[in-house]
Amino acid sequence: MTVTSATQTGYTQATNKTTATKATSAYESVTPTTTQQTDRMAQMEEKYKDVYTPMPPRYSEETENKITDTVREKYPNYLPLNEYLEKFGVRINPNMTEQEVEAGKVAAKDAHKTYVESLGGQDGYDACMKYESEVNHDNPVNFWDRKDFKVSNSKELATFYNAAVYEGLESGKSLQDARIIASHAVSSFMDTSKTIYNVMVTSDTMVAKYGPGGIVPDWSRDGAVNYKQNIDLREYGFDMGPTTTKNSHNENVMADFAQKKLDYFNFIVDNQNIVDRKFNDLNPSYIRGRNSYDDIVKPVIDEYLPQAQVAVEVFSKYKIFDSIDIKA
Repeated sequence: MTVTSATQTGYTQATNKTTATKATSAYESVTPTTTQQTDRMAQMEEKYKDVYTPMPPRYSEETENKITDTVREKYPNYLPLNEYLEKFGVRINPNMTEQEVEAGKVAAKDAHKTYVESLGGQDGYDACMKYESEVNHDNPVNFWDRKDFKVSNSKELATFYNAAVYEGLESGKSLQDARIIASHAVSSFMDTSKTIYNVMVTSDTMVAKYGPGGIVPDWSRDGAVNYKQNIDLREYGFDMGPTTTKNSHNENVMADFAQKKLDYFNFIVDNQNIVDRKFNDLNPSYIRGRNSYDDIVKPVIDEYLPQAQVAVEVFSKYKIFDSIDIKA
């Protein structure tokens, strides 16, 4: 049995262990020049000013109203997120029964169907959502700092997102791909436990629409990995699954975690024979009709590994969290 090192193949651009960040603000680089530290965030903003408008650290009602007015000029029945949720959203509370939650989902889907019809059917709705996205990109709003759904770490989420977009662009990705990867990486490597898509239930279409990148996946959270449904690589040093997350407000902790996740994904890509064997060890009823490449390796290559790559870059080059907590 051969175990291939992650550094022996060309699947990633960042396989070496990161150095703990020494930055003391969200806009400092951890790589000093001969005279002073480079202001990396400002450097990226200047470099890509004609390509990407960064998400601001705070919510702006003026900007959101501008977006709404612009979209309604073309689609008069358009509803911004707050109005949509006011009409169609279903709030969950601990006293709701499972039946009440399910009834709310059904009602939300019916209401969403009516809304789609008001925009000219599915084609009209899709066109409206595409146009809304384009307007949003030109006039970004901090969705985590909205007046109705404010979260305490909205500035940190925006800082990570912007840094991830810049690092995606730096690696040669298109702006669209950089946005999508950045949005998913926020969910994987930042604390989003109190954000709107974790406290609201709407139709499946609306759930997929949340977030600055337009897609919010169903991530697992901190906790023990279910090895009945995840391949077990603990003997190789990896006690985690593809969607394992860690919520810490310390760059050093998160840089180490991001590197560990990157090593884990590299191991999967570089050792597909081991992955196949471990996959076949899972419960036969779980793997029936599935295969290790399509269900584990390909998602890692296409989705998870790029997120880990960008997280390693972000946590090693930017100060994300407001508090200064540097390891000795």
